[in-house]
Amino acid sequence: MLFRRRRALALAAVLLIASTPACSSKKKKQAAPTPSPVPSTAAPSAVSSTPGPSPTPSVSQSTPPPPPPSPAPPKVEVPAGHPFTGGNEPIGPVVVVKVDNAHAALPQSGLDDADIIYQEGIEAGYTRLAAVYSTKRPTYVGPVRSARETDIELLAQYGKVVLAFAGANRIIYKLVKRANLVNGTYDDVLSAYRLAPGRRRPYSTFVSIPKMMAQRKGDNAKDVGFRFGSSRSPSSAATSVLVRWQSETNTVKYDRATRRWTVYIGSRRQVTVDNVIVQYVKLKRTGFTDAAGNYTPLTRTLGSGKVMLFRDGRAVDGTWHRQYMKSPTIMLDSKRQKMLLRPGTTFVMLLPNTQSISIS
Repeated sequence: MLFRRRRALALAAVLLIASTPACSSKKKKQAAPTPSPVPSTAAPSAVSSTPGPSPTPSVSQSTPPPPPPSPAPPKVEVPAGHPFTGGNEPIGPVVVVKVDNAHAALPQSGLDDADIIYQEGIEAGYTRLAAVYSTKRPTYVGPVRSARETDIELLAQYGKVVLAFAGANRIIYKLVKRANLVNGTYDDVLSAYRLAPGRRRPYSTFVSIPKMMAQRKGDNAKDVGFRFGSSRSPSSAATSVLVRWQSETNTVKYDRATRRWTVYIGSRRQVTVDNVIVQYVKLKRTGFTDAAGNYTPLTRTLGSGKVMLFRDGRAVDGTWHRQYMKSPTIMLDSKRQKMLLRPGTTFVMLLPNTQSISIS
């Protein structure tokens, strides 16, 4: 009985403790009040105010600088007027004729209608002509003779033009046919040639420029380096020039009334032109010879050398320069300015630099 009473008292005590609210010996810490938002003083953004994801930091990279601008292409100087004469003639195809210059070949025909004439050395110190036609087309030019290695190098600056010649040896004939030239030889374009009555061979062959142009098409006239205009170069008076080749002599005389030069071979007149150029060149000995055993020289028109221009009764000293086969021949005066020719026709003497001239 006593045991049951004590058990009931213990149970009552447990129930009393369980019903009493629990309390802590320490006060419960209050949460800090949330601060009021502070108005921003930053300028309003132009973009949406909707927050987005935070940007990811980018890895620093060195951006290469932009490439420098490409240099402007060099200006190509275009000669005014016709490239051979400086005139207003139509620019048409070119025919070059090899003309005999021996005394037995005189008189020659058609030279006054040539735009440019080159005099070049051949065997035994004699000379031959290469007459260039574009603005005029004479009925007959001649006497026509054979080509040389010199013509291949000289005419490369003209492009693929027609070369009229007759009687070249077999090896030279093959070289000319392989060169950048249109073959206008007597054997291949027979109908463009005629044999002049009363003249003995080999000085009787003449070529018709109109007939040759009708059957052989070459390149049109192009820039070969000539420039035309009023001369600004230093110069000296000159009215007569004596040009000494190894076996020939040219005399060039100025006419004040016409302002033109007349070229003589020996005492016989050849041609009257507006400009005369003496271009000093080197000669190279080739493996070819003529029937008498005289070696055939190669006139070097690549490189540079001394040059003299005769125009308007004046002489201009300078240098000529030609770098490549297809390059034009550039002539500069003593001030390194381009020599200016008088508009019209030109006679170029490719004189060996071992020879000399006299001016008065």
